[in-house]
Amino acid sequence: MTDSWSQDPALGGSGLPLKSYNFPEDPRQLGGAFTVEENADRLLRFFYYERLAARAHAGWSMGTPEFEVKVEYGRHIFYHAESAKRIRERLTELRTPTDTTDSYRNDEIELFIEELMASESPAHFLCGMYGVLLPYMEHAYRRHLELTDQVADAPTVRAIKLILFDYDEMRRWGIAAMNAYIKGGYDPAEVTMWQVHLEKLLRSIGGVTGTSEREPTPADLRSKQTGEFKRSFIATRDPRFTTFDKTYEYKIADEGKLQYETEFDETKLNLIRTQRDELDAIETFSNVLYEIRDVPFEFDYDMARIIWDETRHTEMGHKAIAGLGHNPFDLANRLL
Repeated sequence: MTDSWSQDPALGGSGLPLKSYNFPEDPRQLGGAFTVEENADRLLRFFYYERLAARAHAGWSMGTPEFEVKVEYGRHIFYHAESAKRIRERLTELRTPTDTTDSYRNDEIELFIEELMASESPAHFLCGMYGVLLPYMEHAYRRHLELTDQVADAPTVRAIKLILFDYDEMRRWGIAAMNAYIKGGYDPAEVTMWQVHLEKLLRSIGGVTGTSEREPTPADLRSKQTGEFKRSFIATRDPRFTTFDKTYEYKIADEGKLQYETEFDETKLNLIRTQRDELDAIETFSNVLYEIRDVPFEFDYDMARIIWDETRHTEMGHKAIAGLGHNPFDLANRLL
């Protein structure tokens, strides 16, 4: 070998000829199981599941009283919207216009989501979402990673890997939340029966991708018995909270139970409580996301981002109240 190339000023640098070339080999294989059209068809289904998962969380937000769950839904609404956005962007590269993606509908997917929405309680909804839909979605994503072209379809691979990063967090929280509901008093046998029912329904439509072997559709669909899901019109709060309305003044609602050393201390605590009480802003924008349909996806995404922002405000206030030495649940929650 010659080192003449390494001394050539035209190269804009210098280097040494290597004695051997032992760089890491790229293990990715060229070739995959899908055509461009087949890849796009599956991604469209993934997009629709993510879009409807965000909307489903939003629909149950108002009627879910447990503080920790309501707050986590506010975060996960955005995670699902972000996942849908990544898929939507990739679909444009696979020759699928955004108008086509935004207007995509699938009766079978809608049937499953409607049945999930028809859960008899917030606990059943959570256990169906995190115990059935999310695990099946995660499996479908990982299977797609295995089957698609690792080189030519690298943008899809990367998008799904980023999605799975959020799924790992949601899955771990979901398992803990399901256990919390059961420890709190829900019958594990009843919850398991509901999950099995939803699994049967999902398998009857060919799974997440619609390509798996189909089983008979369960005959006793709760959504057909109860009719269209109707969200709560009451801002539910769990029993740890006391609530008040008809006034924005914390001093009036507290009825003199709190004493402040200075006016500044009162103003500071009131500001922090106002942040914590943006819990109702999570609900307000969730209602908007749930109820407004047939709009470009950008609307859903912007609503989801606002919901996440309000979630962070709520968390900041809740933690700041604790930081001042109060039990946050001891301070009355203001309802709009």
